[in-house]
Amino acid sequence: MTWFKVDDSFYDHPKMFDAPDAAVALWTRAGSWSARNLQDGFVPAGMPQRLCDDPEKAIEELINRGVWRRTRGGYQFHDWLHYNPSKDKVLADRAKDAEKKRQARAALAQKRRSTRPRGTPPGLPKDSRQDSPGESPSTRPGVLPSSGPPAGRPGSAAAGSGPAELTAEQLETNQRGLQKVRAQLARAAGPPPGAAPAAGDAPPRCPDHADLQPADPVPRCRDCAELRRAWSARASQRNRAELRRRRACPACDDDGWALDPDGTPSPQRCPHPSPDPVPPPTPAHDQHEHHETKV
Repeated sequence: MTWFKVDDSFYDHPKMFDAPDAAVALWTRAGSWSARNLQDGFVPAGMPQRLCDDPEKAIEELINRGVWRRTRGGYQFHDWLHYNPSKDKVLADRAKDAEKKRQARAALAQKRRSTRPRGTPPGLPKDSRQDSPGESPSTRPGVLPSSGPPAGRPGSAAAGSGPAELTAEQLETNQRGLQKVRAQLARAAGPPPGAAPAAGDAPPRCPDHADLQPADPVPRCRDCAELRRAWSARASQRNRAELRRRRACPACDDDGWALDPDGTPSPQRCPHPSPDPVPPPTPAHDQHEHHETKV
């Protein structure tokens, strides 16, 4: 990125303090265009028409005030290279910065290669290396050494015979981590079979509004309201029936996930039967008592 430099005394400079706004706008915008395009202060003849409202008057003012001069094919800023860097210097600085960044990236890559453990193939993490000749898993970093008696004593294990067995506390920690992973898998799998419709499912609508999309507004309709109340009642009954079935099933937990032999939830749904369909409730206005009178 290059910069077009404007002196902090530009606003009251003798050449520009009483210049019209069109001339000031053209001088500033043309300067930023020339700096960005590395033109060393040159402005093409057709550029002023794009940069101010009254280009002819603005050009005349800038030339008469000595800040521009006519040149072949356009106009030239006065003393451009005295205040702004040349094209050659900008390109040289960019090449220098690019080389500095390339060297920094190369040094970082060399540092990473030098700190990689011996035997680790490229692209693998540091703890994924292969055992070197003469190296056993028990001597690798992060592996517990053997917990047996020291070598040389009766009943001692040979050096490098393998990693020690985990303690009861470590086994319990691993079991809790496994249960957490299984619970995450269960939540990602969605609701179990036979569960009530999700809260986002759209309730049914009357024949007059059946062609509306779920996101479309529905006008006030008594029939739609009756269907929505009946749909909500069925959903609640299915929820309660499914919950009772889960609690009565010895092979799953309250969320409907099958239990492993050790009692921990698995990522599999319980195969207990789906709830029986619940008959829709009869609307209140359809329930009538009929009485017969004997004559």
